[in-house]
Amino acid sequence: MLSDFLYHMSLFERFAPFTTAFVLAQSGYLFKSKNCKK
Repeated sequence: MLSDFLYHMSLFERFAPFTTAFVLAQSGYLFKSKNCKK
C-alpha cells in the first residue's frame, strides 16, 4: 500500500512540471483569446 503511494508520488513529481507548464499555457491562451475578443 505504501509502496503504491510512493510510486504514484514519484510519477506525480516526474510529470508535475509538464502538467504545470500545460496548465499555464492553456490559461495563458484563454487569457489572450479573451483579450482579443474585446
